[in-house]
This record gives sequence, structure tokens and C-alpha cells, in this order.
Amino acid sequence: MTNCAMNEINRKENRTMTKYGIHFPKIDTDPSNSLALARDVGFNGIMVNFNGIYPPEMIVNSARSNNLEIYNLHMTPFYRSGDLWKKGDEGELFVSQMINSLEIASRYEIPAIVVHASDKRDPLGEPNELGLERYIKLLKLAEQLGVKIALENTYSLPHIYYIFDNIESPWLVFCYDSGHENCLTHTKECLPRLRNRLGALHLHDNDGTKDQHLIPFTVSENHVDWDYVMKNLDGYEGPITLESEYSHLTSENPKELFKASIEAVRKIKNS
Repeated sequence: MTNCAMNEINRKENRTMTKYGIHFPKIDTDPSNSLALARDVGFNGIMVNFNGIYPPEMIVNSARSNNLEIYNLHMTPFYRSGDLWKKGDEGELFVSQMINSLEIASRYEIPAIVVHASDKRDPLGEPNELGLERYIKLLKLAEQLGVKIALENTYSLPHIYYIFDNIESPWLVFCYDSGHENCLTHTKECLPRLRNRLGALHLHDNDGTKDQHLIPFTVSENHVDWDYVMKNLDGYEGPITLESEYSHLTSENPKELFKASIEAVRKIKNS
């Protein structure tokens, strides 16, 4: 990237105060060095999972000591999210797991949790009043705790549409996942439809066959339509956040991955 191009990006960022973030997934060892590298290349914050063996309190302290905000916490486990629509113990278990995630986020002053609205089981079952009632109760708790619920597009768009069409709450926001829309639903519709509820981003790329979590603009065929994404993010004032290249935690040269990541996320914002 030329100095002229970089100066133009910096001028735009200074006007809009854009913040950039990157996902730190399952963390089993001290992430301090990776957090410092992320900060040094230009990231302002991170998204986290607490499903590794490294203690959450130490992850939070390390991030904040590196002047990195924590934008959201991904609920775990997330692979049984369809249970929320089911009667009985399975549904109640998922509700209790959501409550636990909300309480953990509140404890560490993390402003939102990210939750899948559906999973990959077929048939998943139709969206229903029971699931809606559970979300309404969960949102009351979310408000009390000061933590938003960010619903992420995954396998079923009707389920996430059903929730947003029937619940209007400032504590319920949309987490747009570009990779999921490209390889799971193969659509270009949920971002414009839920743009006015947008509150979180999982930006990453793939070739349309599976959820690969690649850096944007690095896939040659059947990739995410980044023109579509950038058009619909125009005017969005929240952090621009990547959920790509998990290997930055184990790579022998993580700085290069962070550099490529920050260049990609800046391109998304400034193109």
C-alpha cells in the first residue's frame, strides 16, 4: 500500500473515528503477545470466546492492559442453539446456558453476547411462540444486566427473521456473519433486511463450500460479494470486526497475519 493511499485512509478514519476488531477464539495459552501485536498494527478491540482453558479474567485483564476493548463474547456452547425452540429439558438447558453467558459478560463488563439463532439440524423445526417467549424473558434479563443479545445469521434465515419481526428491543441486535451468508444460506438478503438492527459484525471469507474463516479479499472464486457487504455497511458506525484467520494464536509469524487482517478490514470500511 502506498503512503498516499495510507494517508487517505487515515484521514477518513480520523473523521469517522472508526474502530477495528478481530476475533480471539478458543484461548488455551497466554494471549498477551498476540494482543499486543493486534494493538500495534491498528486494532482497537477484540471479540472473545471463553471456551479455552486460559482463565477468562486473565484474558480480559490482558486485553484491557493492551488498551483493547472487548466488543462481545461469543456464547458457548453454540452448536445446540436450535434447542431453544424445543419444549422440555433441551430447550431449558439452552436457556440456562444463555443466562450463564449473559451473567459472565456482565461480570466482565462486556457489552454483548453473540448467539446463533439456529443450528444445522435438518429438520430444525419451524420458529414458534415458545422460542419467542424465551427470547423475551432473556431480553428482560439482558436489560437488567446491561448486556445486549446479538443474534447471528447461520443456517436458517426464517428463524432469525421471526425473532426480529416479532421483538423490538434496544437489547436485541443483529450480528452479521458474511461467511455464513456465503456458504450456509448462499444468499444476499439478510444484511439489507436487518441493517437497521445491526450491532455486531463477523467478517470473513470462504469459497462457498464451507465455513473457512479466511481473510477478506483472499479467495479467488465463489467468495463473499464484498461490494454487496460494503454497500450495506455504508454509514455503519460500530466497530468493523473480523472473524478470520484463527491461526494468529499459533502462527510462527502472527504479525503478518495481523497486518493482512487490518489492511483487509480497512479496505472494507474505506472503499
